[in-house]
Amino acid sequence: MAIETRKDQIEKLDWEIKPRDEKAAQKSDSRIKALTEFWRKPDGERPFATWLREILEDVLVIDAPCLEVLNNRDGSLRGRSVVGSRCVEEAARGAASLRFVNRRITAPRARARRSHLLGQK
Repeated sequence: MAIETRKDQIEKLDWEIKPRDEKAAQKSDSRIKALTEFWRKPDGERPFATWLREILEDVLVIDAPCLEVLNNRDGSLRGRSVVGSRCVEEAARGAASLRFVNRRITAPRARARRSHLLGQK
């Protein structure tokens, strides 16, 4: 109950991206707009509040949030997906190196997520 209350409190906070130097505000205006738009849906699908709650769960329960960087084919940033830290922790115990594969499958009327961990010794 306390964890859900804390997540509710953090989710209610307003956020805004601003330049450190107010003099440079005009130069960085387009960059601020792009970053604000990105963080509205950080994984490209879910709103920031939903995405944040998932991260906060890992921070507050097991103190180990894990994010996967999602790139487009050209290498540009597409988003940041939350990876279930408990899965990574359990799989990493027996693996010398670990690679997480997270792919979204989009069908015309359904969305699904296929995730699996690949441990390599």
